[in-house]
Amino acid sequence: MGCCMKPTLGKPIGVTLMQQLDFLEAAPSLPIALQWRKAQVLSVLDRFDEALALCETPHEPDQTPERELLHAAMLCAQTPARDLQRAERILRDLLGRKLTPATRASALASLAELAHQRHDLAEARDWLAAALAIEPLLPQALRKYAVIEASEGQFDTLVSHCESLAAMDTVNPLLTAIHATALAAAGRVDEAKRMRRFDELFWAGTPPVPTGFDGIADFNRELAAELRAHPALRYENSRRASEASWRIDELLVAGSTHIRTLLEAICTGVESYVRDVVDDPSRSPDSPFDRYRPRQAKITQWAVLTGPGGFERWHVHGKGWISGVYYIAVPRGLPEGGATPGAIDFGWWEDMLGEGASERLGQRRVHPEPGMLLLFPSHIHHRTWPHATEQERICVAFDIVPQ
Repeated sequence: MGCCMKPTLGKPIGVTLMQQLDFLEAAPSLPIALQWRKAQVLSVLDRFDEALALCETPHEPDQTPERELLHAAMLCAQTPARDLQRAERILRDLLGRKLTPATRASALASLAELAHQRHDLAEARDWLAAALAIEPLLPQALRKYAVIEASEGQFDTLVSHCESLAAMDTVNPLLTAIHATALAAAGRVDEAKRMRRFDELFWAGTPPVPTGFDGIADFNRELAAELRAHPALRYENSRRASEASWRIDELLVAGSTHIRTLLEAICTGVESYVRDVVDDPSRSPDSPFDRYRPRQAKITQWAVLTGPGGFERWHVHGKGWISGVYYIAVPRGLPEGGATPGAIDFGWWEDMLGEGASERLGQRRVHPEPGMLLLFPSHIHHRTWPHATEQERICVAFDIVPQ
């Protein structure tokens, strides 16, 4: 058993991405380095057409590999100027240059994605094999490899690949999710469930009321107001699982008094969870979850504000160890039991196993309440359902990640 740990809370962000962009757009002229910084910020904020325009502006004759990668990515984005053939030429040319291993692996994974979109699975596999030979756990390559093998029904091959990586002591939440999914698809459901350890590691509770508040409802009311006025509040984020939702991805900023209070309470709650649940003497610590347990950890966090049609697609937090969510506001009067409106499901990777796999293999449906805190292993797939009311569902989600 490892020792108990309390995750550390990082320093507040001084300037958000949207504020950075305001500064850059206000400048009468920008040196090349800041033009590329502006392109990066625009791409993260999903303003792909503007980012591509900057990438297309002639600069120095020999662009850095990172800028070429960004240029290719923007050519693949959903804009009127989308040009997959040009993107592929940029990436192929890039492979002829001297690159860091990480940059080369990213370029190879991007070429695999383009080949997959052309339905050339053989070429996609070749690019993925080259990328994974450099970085065995590169998320976009590992995820794409799993999707391709699953689409061909090659679950035994996928299991063997995961076992090979695990034998080299190379394991993380994404690999665990893929491995368990492949085992289930190959008919080895009991092994998959033992690997996931969901039932013994899932926890639901309520953190203590912060000092200075009469009750959790008073605290949540103040916290919700702070979130609604947050400088990083934006609608959707194409890189995340949220649909039709407002998000705050740079949550802890200077002046976020109530947000800091909540995150500190969550870190204390995680410390107790590790001591009482993870390190329970009756639990055998022989799962992948225990193997990738960090010696020290930090918390990364974001907020989601959801209207009537908003929801989260099935997803897994591939960079975490423990993941969780705290509910600040939940629409009143939602049905409970087996009803879906406003609920969160913990289940299986249905993109690989097919729709309804979670019901077949076993899922847990939770109906959130204000003040509820949920903790679970980061390798567990989960989704949320639209609540179809005019009230907001507001939550703060987080990962406990290696530091």
